[in-house]
Amino acid sequence: MPELTYPASSARLERALHERFGLHAFRPGQEEASLAVLEGRDLVAVMPTGAGKSLCFQLPALLLDGTTVVVSPLIALMKDQVDGLRARGIAAGALHSGLTPPERAAVEADLVAGRLDLLYVAPERFGSTGFRDLLRRARPARLIVDEAHCISQWGHNFRPDYRRLASVRAELDVPAAAFTATATPDVRADIAAQLGLRDPIDLITGFERPNLTLAVEPCRSRDEKAAALARLVADLGRPVIVYAATRKAVELWGEVLAGQGLRTARYHAGLSDDERTRAQDDFLAGRVDVIVATNAFGMGVDKADIRWVAHVELPGSIEAYYQEAGRAGRDGLPARCTLLFSPADARTQEFFLAGANPTTEMLTDVWDLLGRGFDEDAVVERVGRDAGSAMSAATAARLLRRAAESAGLAPGVGPMPLDEAWRALKARRDRQRLDTMVRYGFSRGCRTRFIYDYFAGGARGGVAPRCGVCDVCLGWGRRDGRPLSDDELLRVRIALSGVGRLSGRFGIGR
Repeated sequence: MPELTYPASSARLERALHERFGLHAFRPGQEEASLAVLEGRDLVAVMPTGAGKSLCFQLPALLLDGTTVVVSPLIALMKDQVDGLRARGIAAGALHSGLTPPERAAVEADLVAGRLDLLYVAPERFGSTGFRDLLRRARPARLIVDEAHCISQWGHNFRPDYRRLASVRAELDVPAAAFTATATPDVRADIAAQLGLRDPIDLITGFERPNLTLAVEPCRSRDEKAAALARLVADLGRPVIVYAATRKAVELWGEVLAGQGLRTARYHAGLSDDERTRAQDDFLAGRVDVIVATNAFGMGVDKADIRWVAHVELPGSIEAYYQEAGRAGRDGLPARCTLLFSPADARTQEFFLAGANPTTEMLTDVWDLLGRGFDEDAVVERVGRDAGSAMSAATAARLLRRAAESAGLAPGVGPMPLDEAWRALKARRDRQRLDTMVRYGFSRGCRTRFIYDYFAGGARGGVAPRCGVCDVCLGWGRRDGRPLSDDELLRVRIALSGVGRLSGRFGIGR
C-alpha cells in the first residue's frame, strides 16, 4: 500500500475522533483509510465485520467541504447509521423507499443547500435521472461505496444495481472509496475497474481480532452436533447466533435449542416480514438467548455483545463464513466463532451451486418461455419439476432478464445475451470458493492466517504467522499441522457426488 504521510491531516482526524466520536485511538487500518478519504485518494479497503469501517468515511466527512454520499444496500442499516450520527450532532440524512414525499423533499433540500455532512443512498436510487441531476447540482465531496463486493461480478453477493455507480462516479468526477468486509484480490481488482478508480490504495486490515477465538469442531453426525451445540451454548455465554444453511435446518435446530430450555428465535426468508422483524427485535432487545438463522440474517444488525457465533452447517464460502462469524464480540470482549464441521454438509452447498449455475439447456428453455410472455413465477412453475430445477429456473430467469435489459433486448427475442465463457468461469469460481471452505474445515494451521491469506492472495504481512488465539494455536485437540491436499480434496468431492439425488430435500431459498 502506498504510504500516506499527511501530518496536518492526521492531527485533524485525531482531534475530530476525540471531539465528535469520543474515542481516543484508531483501530488498525482506520487512520490509513480515513486519511485516504480525507486527502482525496481513491481507495479499496477490506475491513472485516467489527473492524469499524464506517468511521473511516464518517470521520473525514466532518472535515470536508460538501456532502459525502454513502451507497448502502439496506434501509435498516441506513436508518441506524443516520440515527447514530444525528445523536452525535452530525448532519446526516438518507434517501430510500421508506420515506414519505415530504420527508424525501426535506432531505433533498438539505442536500442541495449543502447542509448535510453525510447522505446515505440505496443503489437503486441511481436509476433515477432526477436523482442524478440532483447530485450534480449538489456537487458532493466524496462517493463512498459500502458492501462494495456487490459491484463485482466475482463477488459473493453481486447486485446489478451497483453497476450504475461507475457512470455516477464519472458524472460527478469526485474521489471514491470502496469498503467491504470480504473481497479477494480478483474481486478488489474488479471493484476498482467497475468504479473507474484511479491508482487506488489497496488496504487490507482488521483481520487480527484477538478477542475472537476461531475454532472448528469435527462432528460425524447430527447427534454429535446437537451435543456440541448444547455444551457450547452452556459454556460460552449468550447471546448466540446459530447459522444453518436452509430453512428446514433452522426449524430443526431451533426446536433442538428450545427443547433445552433456551429462549430461541428463528429467522429465514420463509417467514413473514412481521415474523422476521419480531425475531430480530427480540434478539436485539435481549428477550431471546439464541437466534437460529440462515444467511438472510445479520447484515446491518448492530449488536455488540454477541458471545458466540456457531455454524452448524458448512457455509458456501470463506467470504460468507467470516462475514457472519465476525458479528461476534464487537464490544471487544472475548467471543467464540465455531464451525461444527462435517464434510457431508458440503452436499447442501453443492445443491445451491447447481441452482446458482443453470445449465445451457435450462437457460434455453427459460429464454424461450420468456419470449412467449411468461413471467418469472410462471417460468418456475412450468420447468421447476423439483426444488433443484425450480431454483435453477428462477436463477436463469433473473440472469436472462438482466442480461436482456443491459443489451437493450426484449426477453426471449434473438440469441441469448449471456457469455458462455463468463458462465463457465463463474461456475468454476463458485466451485473454488466451496472447495476453500472445505479446506478450512480440514486445515490444521492457524485459522486467522488461513483467512487472511485467502483475502490477501497469499501475501505475507498483515497478521502474524500464528494468531495465538484460535483452536489450532491454543492446541485444542490433535493437530498434525498439514492442510488438505488436492488429492484428498478430490476424494471428498467424489464422496459427495450424486447431488442430483438430493433434489427436494432442502427447500428453495434461505
